[in-house]
Amino acid sequence: MAKSRIQIVEDEIILAKEMQYQLESMGYEVVGIAPTGNDAVRMAKKFKPDLVLLDIRLKGDMNGIETARAINRERRTPVIFNTAYSDAHTLAEAKETEPYGFIPKPADPRILKTTIEMAIKRFEVEQQLMANEEKIRESEERLSILFEYAPDAYYINDMMGTLLDGNHAAEKLTGYQKDELVGKNFFQLNLLSLDQVPKAAKLLARNKLKKSTGPDEFRLMRKDNSTVDVEIRTYPIKIRNQMVVLGIARDITERKKAENELKSSEERYRTLAETMMAGIVIADENENITFVNPATCRMLQYKKAELLKLNMADITVPEEFNKMRNSTGRRKKGINEQYEVKLKKMDGRFLDGLISASPLFDHEGRYEGSLGVLLDVTEMRSLERQLNQTQKLESIGRLAAGIAHEINTPTQYVGDNIRFLQDTFRDLMTLQGKYDFVIRDLKAERLTSTSLNELEELKQKLDMDFLQDEIPQAIDQSLEGLDRVSKIVRAMKEFSHPGEEETQDFDINKAIQTTITVTRNEWKYTADLETELDPNLPLVHGHPDEFNQVILNLITNAVHAISSKHNDGLKVKGLIRILTKMRDDGVEIEISDTGTGIPEDVQDHIFDPFYTTKPVGQGTGQGLAICRNIVVQKFNGSISFDTKQAEGTRFFIYLPLAEQQVQEQKKLCEAVE
Repeated sequence: MAKSRIQIVEDEIILAKEMQYQLESMGYEVVGIAPTGNDAVRMAKKFKPDLVLLDIRLKGDMNGIETARAINRERRTPVIFNTAYSDAHTLAEAKETEPYGFIPKPADPRILKTTIEMAIKRFEVEQQLMANEEKIRESEERLSILFEYAPDAYYINDMMGTLLDGNHAAEKLTGYQKDELVGKNFFQLNLLSLDQVPKAAKLLARNKLKKSTGPDEFRLMRKDNSTVDVEIRTYPIKIRNQMVVLGIARDITERKKAENELKSSEERYRTLAETMMAGIVIADENENITFVNPATCRMLQYKKAELLKLNMADITVPEEFNKMRNSTGRRKKGINEQYEVKLKKMDGRFLDGLISASPLFDHEGRYEGSLGVLLDVTEMRSLERQLNQTQKLESIGRLAAGIAHEINTPTQYVGDNIRFLQDTFRDLMTLQGKYDFVIRDLKAERLTSTSLNELEELKQKLDMDFLQDEIPQAIDQSLEGLDRVSKIVRAMKEFSHPGEEETQDFDINKAIQTTITVTRNEWKYTADLETELDPNLPLVHGHPDEFNQVILNLITNAVHAISSKHNDGLKVKGLIRILTKMRDDGVEIEISDTGTGIPEDVQDHIFDPFYTTKPVGQGTGQGLAICRNIVVQKFNGSISFDTKQAEGTRFFIYLPLAEQQVQEQKKLCEAVE
């Protein structure tokens, strides 16, 4: 333990040394002996002793009392006066310096030690108290600052509701200055409407039971008669042994406004969802249905409670659920999309649904499910199918003359060859009859030279060498013609047959070749047609007849574009080129022409229904609209184009493959590599 350090101030050196000896023998450290007041001040400043033993009567300019004052001005230090003088006046003057004791000369060692120990201990306690008081003062200052400048309104009231204090926020909240609030009761200030007084009284009663309250909402009347919505919490606390209430009032006017707006918005959207003709379906990340509106129930003929127990798989045609699952995978990536799916009604009938799906994410960006707007397009799709079929039949009617010509040419030379073979067969039968007569006469041994001469003349007349050359050629030409006719008829059947209701896997390249065959008379006089078809393409799932319609419309458009260029004075044949290839996870078909190109001012409208740039009577404006509808709605694909004036146009059709087909195609590519 460190020794206490003591400074002696004594002008009689013998007494000072004796005092030093006594103190050191008691275990103290004497930092020095000062004979005068000035020396004492300098020494105290330098050594900072724990205690000063000071004689009241000193030589020099300052006496002991003045020296004590000077030392404490520099640094608070406990002082004990050691003096032989004890008159009332001197003692009274010395007490003003607040000494820690008086020891008469000569000092008794026991009294000296006791007085010193008590002085040092007292000083330590005082210092600790001063430190604690400083901390308390600082804490009170911090609390006062927090109280005054807190963003919420802080106030203190007694147990009768009389306001004792309030901060700046309370002034701002109520519109009153603090001096207008303090000393007033809540009910005197008219801060509360009469209907809220009982509620406030109940809270005050709970506070009297030392119970906190809140949050409770009130509407306060401000000084300017405007109102403000507040949320109040109260806490019974003790201040200077008195129970009071600390209240915290938070302005929730904007929050209430937002809540009311949100409530109104929710009511509007609820009304919208409940009354709109379109269906609304919300499903979670596992496709469990969590919300449906009445329109959805009407479409599917379910009760709401029944639908909320189902998964989307339960109301989707099995073969189309993969399409929905693939769509869900894309929505998890944040993609909004529109797709068609066939749904099952409760009575077992089917519904063609057009779903506009949007992903739903929580505040941390996790996928929660999706919201779909459902339209019943069953009747629309039925009309579209009729329109497509009508348009297809119109196309076939338009192509009929060319097809008739395509069939007529081989039919004509087949007929000519058959008639040639018929006449030749008649002549050969005559020759055969002559041979029979000669053989009969030969067997009867009555053959004459006349019969042989007649036979030879007949052979020469028939020109057997000519027939031996021409008959095989006539048969080959006839077979070739019949094969050509058969191919055209088969292509017409594949093209024009409405197909099955269900989708199927089909060969895109074969479908393109079929359509090229059917349209040959359309383009052969206007353009050359080249193909570059990837033989390794996978089968595509869908309606082949609808795909044929798309290719027919695009070839027809290409022919018309090239014909327009010819009408402008160009007499050379144009070029139509059809290319197929794999792109990403799907198949791309590119159809290009060397026609006039699409004018810039109509490019945004070419897929619009009934929009056409052709003269009246030469187009309905449905061709490209039908193409887009089939590609986007039926194949879940895309169709786009690029074009240059006077150079031509390229159309790009992209048809995505199902996930299973994608995996099979990747395995095939890996096997080839």
